[in-house]
Amino acid sequence: MLVSIFYLIDYGCKINGFAIKVQYLKRMKCMK
Repeated sequence: MLVSIFYLIDYGCKINGFAIKVQYLKRMKCMK
């Protein structure tokens, strides 16, 4: 049970990191 909680937290962090990268790329395109 504890392992699955850590897995979900890690999975959430990966999705959040991906979303931040996408936003960053969009922002770079807008600045150009």
